[in-house]
Amino acid sequence: KGGEKLDTTIWGPVLRTYRKRRGLLMHQVGSSLNVSESCICRYESGKRQIPPDLLVAWAILLGAREILTGACSTCPVGMALKNDNPLNAA
Repeated sequence: KGGEKLDTTIWGPVLRTYRKRRGLLMHQVGSSLNVSESCICRYESGKRQIPPDLLVAWAILLGAREILTGACSTCPVGMALKNDNPLNAA
């Protein structure tokens, strides 16, 4: 498409922080997202790009609202949360 791609590697360390605050292990998050623990590790360390759909699911799982509003500011979920009206995200 020629547009700039979102660098999702910057969100890995943020997701790690949220995961640890929630007392979750990598394999627990991976199991919930249907992703291997080794992939979670690579995503959190910034060694691998996080697919946008996985980023959204992961942020929702951990309650990481700023990821949705920061990384997905133009997607329906991000826009609705940015406007403090999650009901519009459907």
